[in-house]
Amino acid sequence: MIDESDKKLLNKVQKGLTIEERPFHSLGEELGLSSDDVIQRLQKLKENGYIRRIGGVFDSAAMGLKVTLIAAGVSPDSFYTVAQHVSAYTGVTHCYRRDDEELNLWFTFIYRKPSEKEKLLQEIQEVASINRLYELPKIQTFKLNVFFNMGNNTNEGSR
Repeated sequence: MIDESDKKLLNKVQKGLTIEERPFHSLGEELGLSSDDVIQRLQKLKENGYIRRIGGVFDSAAMGLKVTLIAAGVSPDSFYTVAQHVSAYTGVTHCYRRDDEELNLWFTFIYRKPSEKEKLLQEIQEVASINRLYELPKIQTFKLNVFFNMGNNTNEGSR
């Protein structure tokens, strides 16, 4: 169960942390909490499944990186083995199952050189019997900013 302080904290964290030496201290000051309390609450919220991850969101193209989406058909009995193998790659940012008989494994891969992408695809095909594999390279960026308001005040999450 989460309390009102947790809800306010979740609202603030969704909008982003400030880029400074002690962002949890500043966040705590805004919420009337100590930085240690902020960190402990965030750890508990993560352990309880309210938070999946806290991390930066970077513009991969501005950093000289390319992004591609891969859709693959993996046999159901080896799906989790293949998904675990794919997820272990540093450049894989999302890896998930879709309810589709032909294309059930989808993942995004960020890479610098085409040879990195080719190596990944070759290794995946060696690990699993893949029925089909499609590469859907990023052509245009569409970014949605999703905000789940945890409180009653619609301005609560703004910075």
